[in-house]
Amino acid sequence: MPIFTRFAMIIVFTALSAFSLNAAQLRHNQLLSRDHYYISLNSNDPSFQQRNIVGGEHNNRYFILGLENDVLSVSLTSLNGIAGFSVHGEGIEQRNNRYHVIAMHTWLEVSVSAHPFAEYLLEVTLHDGE
Repeated sequence: MPIFTRFAMIIVFTALSAFSLNAAQLRHNQLLSRDHYYISLNSNDPSFQQRNIVGGEHNNRYFILGLENDVLSVSLTSLNGIAGFSVHGEGIEQRNNRYHVIAMHTWLEVSVSAHPFAEYLLEVTLHDGE
């Protein structure tokens, strides 16, 4: 994704988080094999849950906006089949099962996949005061 697009999305999500009582979510569907979800959590709605299906060559990617000093946790529960996930992001440090944002702002990327398929529940939580 071009740097300008990422910067524009950060501005939009920062504004949505500041003025919204709920977490903001945008979905971008690539017809080939990717669904991208862009999520912004805030103190009024510090958690995100989604039940979904993934499989074959298809991946679901979740980009969670992280601001400096945010602490996030990610958990994935396989409901039917076995789903796997990985977490990436620049400006993020992993300590135990928590992800600490050390950059001014960044995207925490959670990529979910399965073969042949799986139904799963993804939970992302923003923690206060850690």
